[in-house]
Amino acid sequence: MEKNSEVSNRTASKALDFLDSPEAQKMFNRIAAQEKARKRRAKIAWDKWEKEFTKNIIKKGKFNEWMDRLKKAHNKSYKMRLMSKGIEPHPNKNLYRTFYFAQDNGKEVNLRRKLDKYTPNEFTTSLVEYNGYYFHIIHGQGVGFKVLKATKNGKAEDFISI
Repeated sequence: MEKNSEVSNRTASKALDFLDSPEAQKMFNRIAAQEKARKRRAKIAWDKWEKEFTKNIIKKGKFNEWMDRLKKAHNKSYKMRLMSKGIEPHPNKNLYRTFYFAQDNGKEVNLRRKLDKYTPNEFTTSLVEYNGYYFHIIHGQGVGFKVLKATKNGKAEDFISI
């Protein structure tokens, strides 16, 4: 038993020495630079997507068509295909970006306001209305994405749930 603790003490000592070494600092700096570059590329990709989305979908009045395409992409067979692979259903890149576009450009809805057959729960962080759709991100066990569509009589119906 004494040998094991001696070995682990030496290993811990070597690890601490490595963390203080110039090689470790170079490695940490390289990782930090890679992360900074990744964030910069992600920001460029987001800006490009948002510009194209605004130009081709929003300004041309095709938002409803876009949402219908997203609904078709996130139908029951999509969810079943992911679950059969053991993967939790999640939004694809376009729905995910549409959510954040709506969060940035939509208006926040009073959470006390009750929509027909739908009341925000205690996990609700925000409910945003954009172009006749309510975008709702639910934080609980995981993160849920829900889109509700406003109907003509002022009520809301479930549109997309992931």
